Amino acid sequence: MTRGTRQFRAVIFMFLIIIAVWILVFLPPYEKLVYSKSTARSSADITEKPENNEGYKGGRDIPVLDAAASVENEKDPEQLFVLKIDAKNLKPTGIYRPAAYDTNASSYETNSLKVMLLRAKESYAQYYMAEFANGEKVPVLLNNRLVKVPGGGTVTLPIGKWRMDSNLAKASGGKLADKWYIDAASGYEKGADMQAFSSIRTIAAAGLGILLVLCVMIGMFVRRR
Repeated sequence: MTRGTRQFRAVIFMFLIIIAVWILVFLPPYEKLVYSKSTARSSADITEKPENNEGYKGGRDIPVLDAAASVENEKDPEQLFVLKIDAKNLKPTGIYRPAAYDTNASSYETNSLKVMLLRAKESYAQYYMAEFANGEKVPVLLNNRLVKVPGGGTVTLPIGKWRMDSNLAKASGGKLADKWYIDAASGYEKGADMQAFSSIRTIAAAGLGILLVLCVMIGMFVRRR
């Protein structure tokens, strides 16, 4: 085997290792396990720690915004609540953005494959369009790697908060025309649980990558002998 052939094979092996690490570490929705074990936030918890509760499980005494009732169009940016809605009235839009951060127009993404690849860098959430009984439609930001929206029946979403984003219409090509939306993702993404998960995932990716490289090197050494 020539030196050039060995170098080419080494490059192919490294590429395959990177793909294998990405598939094993970043592709499965491990975030769901983290979220399922997280503690629901009660009204008392929110009073004690009023910042960054969006996206957490809603616990005791959290106000409910029922989309099946006659909903008043009062968007209080200080109010935290859980949205109760029929799953058939909650439609994915295919528009994504980094879950933990405020965004500008260029931060939005509509290519689901690109979002999947970018997950190695940061977590993405998707806008769902919620339709209320009075006909109003409002985007709801959800991380569907944490929260599964069922195919039918009534669903209670994570804690949400009214927020404004003047880039929504521009980023969505007019699909999300109202600058108001319900943020039900960003607080949890900024929290300790997800920060710890992100660190563990990075360490796991590095460790698995090193292990696979060593296995390939040992295998090549044994074959030479």
